[in-house]
This record gives sequence, structure tokens and C-alpha cells, in this order.
Amino acid sequence: MPGPKRTSSDSSATARPPRGFAWLGGAFLVIVTVAAYSNGLWGEFVLDDTGSITDNATIRRCWPVHELLAARQEPGSTTQGRPLLVLSLAANYAISGLDVFSYHVFNVAMHVLAALALFGLLNRLLRTPGMPPRLRQSAGWLALATAMIWAVHPLTTAAVTYVIQRVESMMALLYLLTLYCMLRGSASRRAAWWYVASVAACAAGMATKEPMASVPLAVLLLDRAFIAGSFRKALSARWGLYLALAATWGLLVALAFVSGDRGGTAGAAAANPLVYAATEAGVVLHYLSLSFWPHPLCLDYDWKLARSAGEVVPGAIVICTLLGATLWALVRRPRWGFAGAVFFMVLAPTSSFIPLADLAFEHRMYLPLAALVSVVVVGASLLMGLLASGRVPGAMVAVGMALGAVGIVTALLVGTRQRNEDYRSAIVIWRQTLTLRPDNQRAHNCLGLHLEQAGRLDEAMGEYDIAARLDPNDWEIFMYRGNLLKKLGRFDQAAHDYSRVIELRPKLAGAYMARAGCCFRLGQRDPKQYDRAWADLIQCRKLGLEPPRENVQALESVSTAPAEWNP
Repeated sequence: MPGPKRTSSDSSATARPPRGFAWLGGAFLVIVTVAAYSNGLWGEFVLDDTGSITDNATIRRCWPVHELLAARQEPGSTTQGRPLLVLSLAANYAISGLDVFSYHVFNVAMHVLAALALFGLLNRLLRTPGMPPRLRQSAGWLALATAMIWAVHPLTTAAVTYVIQRVESMMALLYLLTLYCMLRGSASRRAAWWYVASVAACAAGMATKEPMASVPLAVLLLDRAFIAGSFRKALSARWGLYLALAATWGLLVALAFVSGDRGGTAGAAAANPLVYAATEAGVVLHYLSLSFWPHPLCLDYDWKLARSAGEVVPGAIVICTLLGATLWALVRRPRWGFAGAVFFMVLAPTSSFIPLADLAFEHRMYLPLAALVSVVVVGASLLMGLLASGRVPGAMVAVGMALGAVGIVTALLVGTRQRNEDYRSAIVIWRQTLTLRPDNQRAHNCLGLHLEQAGRLDEAMGEYDIAARLDPNDWEIFMYRGNLLKKLGRFDQAAHDYSRVIELRPKLAGAYMARAGCCFRLGQRDPKQYDRAWADLIQCRKLGLEPPRENVQALESVSTAPAEWNP
């Protein structure tokens, strides 16, 4: 955000919004945001919700809290290394079990609070001394327009309506509160209390999600650009605050050390970092296009690593240009540079050189979208002012901008409500995903699971078959298909699928147990299958899984246990 150097005349010209504007604007922001998401409160659990919520035994109790926070989460799950996320899920489970309504209410509440924090932050930033008078006079309206556009943007549904991605909105809220409290403290007689609140929000964010790591640097950039005027003055005036903020990195490091690697070793996570980064240029370009035209949206892209220069060059040109502009602005126009820096710093952990299992997810754009919308709204205001200067009355410009903002917010709100409808049914959203990504193996697998749960077994089998053809090395596909085949009484085919699982995961005790059940049923026609069943049960025991006593007794009733079973 541009502006001349700070002068005494600037300070005396600080514009103030109408009395009560912040409260009225905030109330209107809440109403509009709730209206955008009210039809998403009954959406089903999808994708990572299964492992992190429905199958996560650690959230079944929330007391004592220290045991909950210390509980080890499944490696690679969304909850791994994120204790505040786990605490929020445990609270929801205590309220409503696996009834999804309370989970959605919490998500919408986090989003509303994040929108209010963005409104409050921009409302103050745009009135700092040194900002152009035009921006300072309309600071409240610009802040409200920015927060409202962001709050109802369909791209944010990936972090609001998709339940487990509340981790993104929680992190964004704490990120914005860290900046807001620091800004309030810089102009308050009770600065110490605001700074304590800023550090507390920062620490809580570190316990929520890893991209929070950039917030101490973001605070310093904000201080230099909007308050102190230089890094030296910022550090000199608030060195204690920066030491405390930097200390919160220790919490992030400790959580990463305790929880282990989140990236995994398969797929994109096994890629060369340079190949991953080159591919992410195209991913970020896609995020940018969705920011301006949010359609169509996709739950699971299954984005593949780039294999040619044609897949890399367009995105690389755009991203390198924007990155270069951000670096230039940080030196010459630090207020604009601050917004660009937040955009890139928040995206960096998932969209740079650190290979992750999945290359693209829309929820990663949640907070960067706020920075982008801020730049566009403020830039549009300045541009309209220049174009209309001396030719169009200021009142007409203001009315035109207001009508434009209302039109944009209305269109985005409608788009968000339409996207929420996709989440109302897991079957619907997976079918919608497959219309966009027909070769997405995981989408076929997940659709098969939900069809099976709905009793549509033939359709489910068809989806499992497609998934198995797309990725014959994914053991989970064969496990799910084997379970369905077993349910249908096709024990020979089920045993074949379980054998494939054992080939891919030879230490998975559950696969041996499942195959033993099939062999027991097949033994009625071929008694040799009983020997195979005993061999699988013995292997289960070796892997630490004791077979159920009733299963053993059933097998003993038709076959003699080998000596190895009872040494």
C-alpha cells in the first residue's frame, strides 16, 4: 500500500470512520458471511475427515487435556503435530459425537472471526500516518469491502465447508490476530498487554499449522512498512517483542520433532525438490486464476509432477514476475511489498521446494487469498481515483465503487452457496471431482467407499475396479475391494485381493486376518484352504495381532491346529 513519507501534517489529517462504523461494519460482515455458509452446515465428512475425525480414537475424550494434546496421531494425518486442531475436534466430539453439524458450526465461527480480524487489521493499517489521504478517508469502507469479498469467496470453502481443513482457518485467524495485536500495541498506552496477546496468538498458531512459522517475520515487515519506517527502528523500539515471537519457533520445532515427518515417501513427496518447485509454479498460477474466476473448484486434484517445459514455463514466468515485483516493492514500496510477502511466505511451506504427497489443494490459498484481495481492492480504489481525477465527481466514483463491490460480493456469495451444496453429499462431491479429474484414482476409491456405505454395492465395485486399474500398487484399493467381495460372498476373489495387499504390505496383520477368514469359507470345498487359514493366523500372531477367539474356535471345529499354533 503506497504512500509518501510520514509527516506531521499526515498525522493531523488522520481520517476517522463514522461513530460506530467498526461495530456496524463488523455486524454486517458477520451476517453476510453466515448467509454465505448457512447451507453448508450439514455437509458430510469427506476425504481426510475419515482418518482425522471418524476413525480417530484420540479425540473420543477431551479430558485430561494434557493427555489429549500429548496423544500421538496417525503418521501423515492432518492432525499430526497440531495439538490445537486435535483439541478443537475433541471438543466437537464431546458436544455431538460424529454428528457433523457442530463441526461445521465451529468452522464457520472460525471463518467469521478470521474475517473480523482481517477487517480490524486493514481498518487500522489503511489509516496509519503516511498513507494517501484518499485511502485514510475511506479506510473503513475499503477494509470492509476487502474482508467481505474474502469471506464470501468460493475459494475459501475448501477451508470452511471441508471440516478437517479448519486447521487452515484457525491458523489464519491466529496469524491475523498476531499482526492485529502488535499493531494495536504500537499505538496503545497499554502496549505490553497487546504485545503479550500478540505473542500468545503466535504461539497458539505454531501449535496449529506449520505455515505460521512466517508470522514473526511478517510482524517485522509490518512494523517497518507501516509504523517504524526501518528495520533498525522497529527492532530498537520492540526488541523484546521480537525475541518473544522468535521464541515461539521453538514450539514449532518441538512439535515437528515429536510428531515426525509429515511429507511421506510416496508420490510427489518422493520427488526431486527442484521438480516439485517447478510443478508448483503451475499450481500457484492455477490458484491465482481461481482467485479471479473461482470455477470450477475441485476437492482433490491429484495433480501430477510436471514432465515438460510447457507445463512449467507459463507458471514460472508469472510467479517469478510476481516474486520479483514483491522483492522490489519490499525495498521501494514496502507497504505493497508487505502484502506480497505474506502471500508468498504463507504459500512457501506447501508450494516451494518441500515435497509433499499432494501438490495442490485449494485450502492452501485461504490466507494468501486475503493478501491478494487486499491488494486488488486498494489498488482498484487508487486507480479509480486517478482515472476520475478532475473529470468525474468524487461522489459518483464512490457510488460506482460501492455498486461494484455489492455486485462482486453478491456473485461470490451465490458461488459459495452453490459450492456448499456439493459438500452436502460425499457421493455428489466425489462425482463432481471425477468430472474434472476422471483419472483420479483416490476419487474413484473414495466414491466406491461412500457408494458401499449407501448400499449401492454394484456401483461401488465398479469404482474399485477403476481405481485398481489406475493404480495397481495402492494396497488400500485392494483391501477395500477385498472387503466388499467378502461381503458379497465371493471369497476366492476376495482372497486374491488380500494376497495382493500382503504383497504390497507384508507386515499388515489385518490383511492376513482377512485372508484367513476367506480361506476358512473356501475350506468347505477345498480342505487344503484350512491349512492356509492357519498359516495366516500364525502370521497375524507373529505381527502382534491376536486373532479373535471365536474365529480360532470355528477353525478348530473343522481342522486340527498345527503344532506351530500351540508350541
